[in-house]
Amino acid sequence: MTNAVGRRSREPLCDPAWRAAHDELAAINASLVRAIVQSPLEHRAAAMAATQMASRPGDIGIDVEAASQFFRRMYA
Repeated sequence: MTNAVGRRSREPLCDPAWRAAHDELAAINASLVRAIVQSPLEHRAAAMAATQMASRPGDIGIDVEAASQFFRRMYA
């Protein structure tokens, strides 16, 4: 059997653990987006959280790039 790039291999095209984490985060993101769209108060709370995370990511122990990316997406 050949995979998508035409090589014969029994290796999966992506790591199953990565795929499970991706699917879990996609579900969390979908519920966050639904809450933000439906409620101005939830939108304000998410925007404030994004601002706090981006301004001082070290205080809460998250990656600087991830915090700034989340901030840019919230305000895009």
